[in-house]
Amino acid sequence: MKITLPAAVLGLASLLAVGCSTTEHVNSDGTYPIDPAKCSNDESTYDYKVSSDACTRLIQSAATKKADLVDYYYYRGNNYLDQAEYPTAIQDFDAALKLDPNYLDALNSRGIAYQSMGNYDAALADYDRLTELKPDYPYAYGDRGSLYALQGDEAKAVPQLNRAIELAKGNGLSYRTRCYGYGLLKKEDLAVADCNQALNLRSDDDIALVFRGYAHYHAGHLDAAIADYNAALHIYPKNVSALYARGVAYAAQGKTDLAKADLTAARSARPHVDVLFNLQGIKPPAGL
Repeated sequence: MKITLPAAVLGLASLLAVGCSTTEHVNSDGTYPIDPAKCSNDESTYDYKVSSDACTRLIQSAATKKADLVDYYYYRGNNYLDQAEYPTAIQDFDAALKLDPNYLDALNSRGIAYQSMGNYDAALADYDRLTELKPDYPYAYGDRGSLYALQGDEAKAVPQLNRAIELAKGNGLSYRTRCYGYGLLKKEDLAVADCNQALNLRSDDDIALVFRGYAHYHAGHLDAAIADYNAALHIYPKNVSALYARGVAYAAQGKTDLAKADLTAARSARPHVDVLFNLQGIKPPAGL
């Protein structure tokens, strides 16, 4: 029952940041070094291709131990997940789970990938398996709640989101997850209160700002949404979700040039970003 690092809770919206475009050192013989730190990429120091390539070299290396191989598949899968390359991500999570069927983070991330593709039954199966293996695993409840919120099922969503907060002992991550769910359910006041709580716990939480922006957007309060996206981008200028969502909000205001600039930048950073947002009901008009 392996837990390596906090799972990427709420995949549809938490897959926000693109890592720095740090280039790799090349050996004198033209090969690249084997570097587990680049593969795990804990601080998002490297962009997804650098990190994914590092994982691939470790996976292919005869010197890699089986106990480490499962992590390298998981890390590479998360890189693909971050880029909305969901089928490829699922292949890596499948490989990790074949080596360790009880790898909690891989189960959670695979559920997120399925959820992001709209395959809700498969996602729920992974979240259900998680809570069978570890009933106090908060991320499964948060993601399951967000899935029900995407489906507009408030009666099922809210108890799951509340349970995530209870299990996570009210950390900022759990509050912003419920904020996201309430936003999808178009309960702006409740969403804003939860994101405010997350921001009280960590004032530089750019993801909480984006989620609060989503809530404002779904409620039709475009100026408030854009203000939150601006604040998120001030904290982290490479926040792709803030860029994309701001572009959609600008489009709704008829500010086509600003919308095009943001959407182009977001798509350049993450080519499959439209897939990530269409399921959330955040999409630009045709032609943008």
